[in-house]
Amino acid sequence: MKQAFRKPVAILGLALVIGLTSCASYLENVAKAGDALAVAGDLFVATGNLYDGLYRDGRINESEYDQWREFAVYFKKAFPAAVEAWKTLKAHPDADSGQADDILDLITDMSTKLFEYYIKAFAKTSGGS
Repeated sequence: MKQAFRKPVAILGLALVIGLTSCASYLENVAKAGDALAVAGDLFVATGNLYDGLYRDGRINESEYDQWREFAVYFKKAFPAAVEAWKTLKAHPDADSGQADDILDLITDMSTKLFEYYIKAFAKTSGGS
């Protein structure tokens, strides 16, 4: 698969994982959350590169970049915790379903916010506002 198509396919995969999580069983949700985390890690790097380039080129202002910066700080703290929580869920499928649901919701929320930042940055690189 060509490099130019990998990112859109990964993004589509992340969107599908987020959308399908609500319709699946617990074990399926844990597996999909793991997939979402894997994609989110790569997407975070790609999104950071987009925002850095847009800011450097003057295509976004300080305020827009600060919003990304704030999210990046949050993501850098939440992502490792989400990965560890996911590993715990995977190792203990009999965990309290309420706690499991909270962790899955956190992963979905974090991935959704990251996806929104990526879309904003991508729109700017494509000439959108």
